[in-house]
Amino acid sequence: MAEKENTKLSDAQKAAQKKYDEKTKMISVKYTPVDMADYEKMRSFLDGSGQSANQFIKNLIHDYFDPERKTAQEAEGRAAEPEKTVARTISAPSAEEREGVEGGQEGKRRMGALPEWFD
Repeated sequence: MAEKENTKLSDAQKAAQKKYDEKTKMISVKYTPVDMADYEKMRSFLDGSGQSANQFIKNLIHDYFDPERKTAQEAEGRAAEPEKTVARTISAPSAEEREGVEGGQEGKRRMGALPEWFD
């Protein structure tokens, strides 16, 4: 019974916690059974990287709203790594293939420019 008495919070501790909680905001993410694969990927990444979910989500938000910050961090990371040779060119099909000129291929998907994030 002595253990229960030690775990009780004093009125001062409760008041301090309430005051702190009023200064903070919280957002939560709920994964449904349909989203469980994404949750497992994130959990695996977090376990491997040693980051907390809170830190990871805050970094994602910072990078989304402040892309210059992300670019600077990536540049710092690249400066620390040895330089790699990366093929940046993709050979496009001929104009006839892109346009679907042969045999009613008007709806054929066309190859376009790749987004910046595709390295």
